[in-house]
Amino acid sequence: MDNLEDYYEGKGCKCYARSEGECACGVDWTQKQVYVLEAKVKELTEQLKTAKIDAVNEFANKVCGDCSTEFKVDLSFKADWYCKGLANE
Repeated sequence: MDNLEDYYEGKGCKCYARSEGECACGVDWTQKQVYVLEAKVKELTEQLKTAKIDAVNEFANKVCGDCSTEFKVDLSFKADWYCKGLANE
């Protein structure tokens, strides 16, 4: 939902229904709060991803010190880090 400013339940209903159960138009009767909370979840998820990537980076820097560090983080937040010189290849 892009524009929540003007959204209300049943917006665009042409059959004069008072609820989703009465509506024959098929318009969206989802409560505005659902969309607000979905947007907040998306925002917090992105913040969590960033925080976890930063934590992995900080951990790798503490373990490896000044060596050249490479690490990757997959979508499940499992981090694999490799220090050149410490990595088992």
